[in-house]
Amino acid sequence: MMSNHYKYVYFLGIGGIGMSALARFFLKRNIRVGGYDRTASSISRQLEREGAEIIYTDDPVLIADVYKSAAKEELLVIYTPAVPADLSLLLFFNKSERRPRKRAEVLGMISKDGQTYIPELDQMLFKSATASATSAPRLFNMETALPRFGDVQRNRSITVKSP
Repeated sequence: MMSNHYKYVYFLGIGGIGMSALARFFLKRNIRVGGYDRTASSISRQLEREGAEIIYTDDPVLIADVYKSAAKEELLVIYTPAVPADLSLLLFFNKSERRPRKRAEVLGMISKDGQTYIPELDQMLFKSATASATSAPRLFNMETALPRFGDVQRNRSITVKSP
């Protein structure tokens, strides 16, 4: 369903660690990826180098025509809860009958696809986290931000505190 059904994926809030991992997931499947983020970052610039088309202004006019004209069954729009409800791009997709889906919903769709993508998504998440860590070492500490293997293995709850 996820790999064969959609030809295009558009992200609202593509520059975060979790959303960028999903973007890489679709890019690896040769699905055209576009998106919006409020500001450019090392993660979003890397996604652009990998083939994603990203805009940094909340203006539907700037969305590439291919996403605007795609049939609703060919386009998947994903947004992060960090995106404000009054974002012009979110309102645009809502009005165009291309119901944006929350990131968590898409993760559920991927896991129901009949294939196990979890190790692959973990790898992409780690890549995004590493890119973030190398670009802003004072804001992100890999040792404290990612759980230790033993903690996950024992199913302990991990809390990551912001600096």
